[in-house]
Amino acid sequence: MNRQNIRHVRTITGDYNHLLRQPESVKTFFRQSLDNRKLDLITLHHSLYYCCMADWLPLFLNIHKQLLARTGAIHAVLMSPDSRDRHTTSWLYNHFAGRYFGITNDQSLPALKRQLENHPEFRDARIILKSSLVRFFVEDFEKLMKVVWMVLLYPGVHDYSEDQKEQIVSFVYDNFYLKKKPLFQKQHHLILYRGIGFPDPA
Repeated sequence: MNRQNIRHVRTITGDYNHLLRQPESVKTFFRQSLDNRKLDLITLHHSLYYCCMADWLPLFLNIHKQLLARTGAIHAVLMSPDSRDRHTTSWLYNHFAGRYFGITNDQSLPALKRQLENHPEFRDARIILKSSLVRFFVEDFEKLMKVVWMVLLYPGVHDYSEDQKEQIVSFVYDNFYLKKKPLFQKQHHLILYRGIGFPDPA
């Protein structure tokens, strides 16, 4: 930002779970960090993982009511919560986190879309859901595993045992690395347009 002399963009650090979940804290954030200026675009790119799905609706309500400009937009991106394809990050997470910790991914943007569409606050908004597929493969096995550990939320959320880690490494080596098979991630994109002049979804 300094090198390119960008003056209209700045970084605000903070935990949105504390700053944006309660109406009063949002008002303080709006006043102190945004100088009472509404935002034209708010992105939630792979960040909703750090918030319980039960708190998504209050979060979107606060953002929509207090931070978003009259014709602003919110763009959220998340991994699809489930897949039957063994070559996807969704299957990988649900298989190993489910097997070792009894946990599966329930964070669903399609479910959130239904909640938003049924809430009166968003009656004048247009809400669109799209999907994309990301392909990842690298010849360096260590780099491949770094991505796998990130997907499996190790070690910050799930602290796999040494035996469990060995099983995961063997699975990835045999099924992806040796066969040069890419890892796929199906992603959901939720776009909320507020106000008039909605763009053509095509």
